[in-house]
Amino acid sequence: MSDTPVFEVTSDAVTLADMRLTTAAKVRAMIGGAPADDPTIIEPLIDRASAAIADYCGLARDLLGKPATFARETCRATWFMQSWRHHERCPRHTLRLPWRTPITAISSVVEAGVTLDPASYQLKPGGLLDRLSGDASIGWSRAKIVVVYVAGFTVPVSTNVPPALEQAVTEQVKSWTTARKRDPTIASESVPDVYQASYKVSGEADGNLLLSVEVGLQAGGYVNWAVES
Repeated sequence: MSDTPVFEVTSDAVTLADMRLTTAAKVRAMIGGAPADDPTIIEPLIDRASAAIADYCGLARDLLGKPATFARETCRATWFMQSWRHHERCPRHTLRLPWRTPITAISSVVEAGVTLDPASYQLKPGGLLDRLSGDASIGWSRAKIVVVYVAGFTVPVSTNVPPALEQAVTEQVKSWTTARKRDPTIASESVPDVYQASYKVSGEADGNLLLSVEVGLQAGGYVNWAVES
């Protein structure tokens, strides 16, 4: 069985506003003053930061290329049949679901055309799904396996997102907004005639995420560090 399933989002599409990890009002409260007072400037930056954070965290995109999001969606992962060879079951006891977080429910697991009882599988941290027989872990079938699951925060995400994610997008938007008012590369300057300048870290001038934002996302467990085996 291939380690990489076909990934599909089967629920109705969410809007950009649903996917925002914070609100313009909260960003305005943190930044203060123009251009924070203008939602036509702030909201596109929130959309941009929310998308950048989803990409950095490695959230799965479906086969149609829909945007990855922390908003709640119903997802389907399909592993297709391979040759049965010498054994009915493959040695792999764990399936790795395409990375969406948090996974809030496993709606169904169908193995070789049979819908499994929930007692026959176990979801573990990191989106890992074990096949069980009683209390023992066993290999998954070599036949087609379809897992339908629900992942993400209820929409709009800005109303219930964890503080760490909201802080990440707010900090990033603040950086981009501040950079609009000055040379986007210079962090500080020295006295006349003895000119010196220091330059900004990645994320403040080039559109990438701030290092502090990346560290916060890593510490919060939002980044997919899975290594294909």
